[in-house]
Amino acid sequence: MAKRIKLTANVAVSEITTHLQYRSNAFKLLAANPNFFGTNPESNLQPEFVIQNNKYFEELGCIGYHPTTSELTANIQIKQSSGYGGNLCSRGSHEFVRFFLDYGDGIWLDMGVTAVNVHDIEDAYDCEKALEKPLSYVVRLKIDPKHLICSKPNLPKIRAVLSWNITPPPGNINPPTIWGDTKEAFIQISPLRILFPTFPLDEIGPLLASAILNPSISLSDIAATTFKGIEKLDLAKQAIAQPKAELSELTAAYANAQVEPERIATKILNETIISKNPAILSVNKDILIKAGIDLTAALKNFASLNGNTSYEQLYCVGADYHQEALVANIQVKKPYGYSGSLCKAGSKEYVGFWIQSPQTDCRWQFVGTSFVNSYDIELPEGGLSYSVILPADFSKFRTACSSPTILKVRAVLSWNVPPSDSNPNEVPYWGNIIDSYIQVSPGKQWDGKNPVMITLGGVSVDNIDDISGLTLAGAVLEFNQAPVYNASPFAGIIVLQGLSHPLAGLKYRVKIRNLADGSQYYYNAGLHLLGFDPVTSTIIHPVIYPDADNYYVYQSYLNNIDSILARFSPGTNDLLEITIEHEDGASVSKRIQMDNQLPQISLTVDRPGCGGYAKGEHITGSFSVYDAYLLNYSLGSSWPAAVVPNNYSGTTNVASSFDFDTSGTDNPCGSIGLSATEKTIHDSAWAGYTVYASEVVCLK
Repeated sequence: MAKRIKLTANVAVSEITTHLQYRSNAFKLLAANPNFFGTNPESNLQPEFVIQNNKYFEELGCIGYHPTTSELTANIQIKQSSGYGGNLCSRGSHEFVRFFLDYGDGIWLDMGVTAVNVHDIEDAYDCEKALEKPLSYVVRLKIDPKHLICSKPNLPKIRAVLSWNITPPPGNINPPTIWGDTKEAFIQISPLRILFPTFPLDEIGPLLASAILNPSISLSDIAATTFKGIEKLDLAKQAIAQPKAELSELTAAYANAQVEPERIATKILNETIISKNPAILSVNKDILIKAGIDLTAALKNFASLNGNTSYEQLYCVGADYHQEALVANIQVKKPYGYSGSLCKAGSKEYVGFWIQSPQTDCRWQFVGTSFVNSYDIELPEGGLSYSVILPADFSKFRTACSSPTILKVRAVLSWNVPPSDSNPNEVPYWGNIIDSYIQVSPGKQWDGKNPVMITLGGVSVDNIDDISGLTLAGAVLEFNQAPVYNASPFAGIIVLQGLSHPLAGLKYRVKIRNLADGSQYYYNAGLHLLGFDPVTSTIIHPVIYPDADNYYVYQSYLNNIDSILARFSPGTNDLLEITIEHEDGASVSKRIQMDNQLPQISLTVDRPGCGGYAKGEHITGSFSVYDAYLLNYSLGSSWPAAVVPNNYSGTTNVASSFDFDTSGTDNPCGSIGLSATEKTIHDSAWAGYTVYASEVVCLK
């Protein structure tokens, strides 16, 4: 009988070595016996060492959602110093997370999978001599959810499935992972505000239509050249803006909900405490009196608050290793006490982030503050899970892979009042403080002046062959670590990422040279970037333009958090050379093979349509598949069997005939289908594209 490991994070000391050996050889063991660990009983093979959903090495800390950016997040706790495929200079391994979403109808929708690259990181100790474990990694996945009007809260349940080094299968919410974990939570999706009754759709509609038909022109530019366009745009902005609930309105609404006066008046009470202006104190006193709140009693109770977590609580903090951001997870616990419904402005759950390491002389260094909005909502059991995201620049902490950088991170949750940016130990009135450890991704040596290319087409330039311009074995899409096929070309939009912030203020340009015909040109278009405004804690969308010589200006981190230097669509099937040039002549180049041609397939039935064949006859015909970078093809039918089945799937181009026997079927009609999948990476974001062809045949 196979040895069985219980579903627990605990592994006996005597079994740790066995686990490490099995993790390092898992793929070989599963190739020999798909049911080696007891996770594939359908194989009818006997398990040899049963391990299922074991959390000794990794575990899900928290899962949540950021309504503004539509991102699901999962905090992964890496708990050991080994068992992750090698040190930081190796390929390591991956922690995969597949997300599912249920809108309340019991149907789980597969939202997709994302991953983080992890490694063996030796145990070390922080400035207080505490062990720097577990390490907290965060994965994020953008989704496109349903949006409802504000009067109907949209509160779906999410499920995250964590699996070490094996991608969780699509569509399966309960896969038997070997090493992994599962968590569920309820989230809140932002309402669709253009469906407000007050939204002037008749006024703004023509402007929106023009913007859709002219995507290269901004809505504000269209409004500026349209009669009363700015006025109409302002009306739409006012309709979308959430009105703030007045204090007197809140005290009336919360009369039966037992929401404390010091909660309702938090912003005014905080202002009263920190302000020395008698005029402000007098105005605040009048506001409280009109709202029926006793200032003296409320101030006394407010001042006695010391990290109250009855309404919201911070549970996890970690870092997105690949997209570099700090991410905190909070739980909203009550249906009331958040300054209004989804149709109002609500309130803010602020999180301040700090980091500490020997590189900061063991002093806490303030990184910044971000927030997520919270509202009065009838809660599902367990409350709502929100994610607070702060883009962070870790470049000054980056070191070579031989010397991993671990930072201690602190998150301070404070409701409706920003936490201190000067005192990391200041306890908030409403909220709490937690610490964790994060790892900064390693970097290469740099001379401090020359251009650096990081990714091309979504793939690290280190994983693109210098000669062929095709991907190397083991290549992944860097933003989500999704694996791509070996020797893959590229199509559609090519995104170029490179070093930007350390070169801010200097100029660069990007040359695209076709190595097949010798033609070349410089990238010359408005470059749309993603930035972050630390004052408002919101995402911004800067656009930069080249000068007359096609030079762009390198942007600071807050103007270009994704380090994007170019975004272009070559639209060719040739081998290209992409070069970043500086004004002083310094440059760096990389080849990339393009493939904008989809697989070419054909399917022909000798006697097509209805009545061409009698029941029991063989249906015959021909098919062909051609693609310069074919992954595979498959031809199948609803008829019982093929006469020569070996010809009907493969990985090389083909032109052949088919023969399907209908003698074993009672169905009068059936279908024949052909599919072909290419390896190509599209739009720097996803790999593989499948084309289909089919024929329906009815027997007489």
